[in-house]
Amino acid sequence: MHHIVPSNLSTALDELSSARLSSYMNFFSPASDQELYGLYCWNDAVSSRFMRLFGIVEILLRNRFHVALSKQYWRNGSSRGYRESNDWFLSLYRPYAPLQRQNEGDKKIRKKLGPQNKQATPTQVIAGMTYGFWPRVLDAQQTISGAPVPWDTLIPQIVPGHHQRAASYWRTLAHQDSLYARMNLVGALRNRVAHFEPLWKFGDEKEELREIVSPGVVYER
Repeated sequence: MHHIVPSNLSTALDELSSARLSSYMNFFSPASDQELYGLYCWNDAVSSRFMRLFGIVEILLRNRFHVALSKQYWRNGSSRGYRESNDWFLSLYRPYAPLQRQNEGDKKIRKKLGPQNKQATPTQVIAGMTYGFWPRVLDAQQTISGAPVPWDTLIPQIVPGHHQRAASYWRTLAHQDSLYARMNLVGALRNRVAHFEPLWKFGDEKEELREIVSPGVVYER
């Protein structure tokens, strides 16, 4: 990889800070300042490619969740929107419940939906959701009326390329947990890139569980 070395390399490294560069120093033991700067540029180049991939993943996941859940909770005559894009989130979350009773999903929907007298459209609500919202949609195991959410048939629509498509497989909560964990991992990697952290420095590989459980280490780095 080719990169342009600053005319005053020492000043450039000082601006990046020794704290930020210490990971590169400790892991790679570069032989010179030029090599250290090259490693930093290498991480930046790799991260920029991953950021594009993360953006594609986010758009696809958001749209597939939205379409699958819209079709599932379409109520002709009472839903806002249409069959493939409606307010399904009102079936799973409670944006107008008292604030002290709301969970994270409720609060995000409340914020994006706006006041009842001037509601955003379902499309506007969904477009405003951050990536971190989507793994947590899987936490909704019941509708606000108490009916179970049929993730066993919804998940194959959301991740159609997954090697498991049988409803019986996704009916197992541990398998839903695995999908949740993988979506969360993508979000964590995305945040590292967004904050210019080393993409390769990611810690131990953990069991694929939800955040409410302390996962054990599968592979120690």
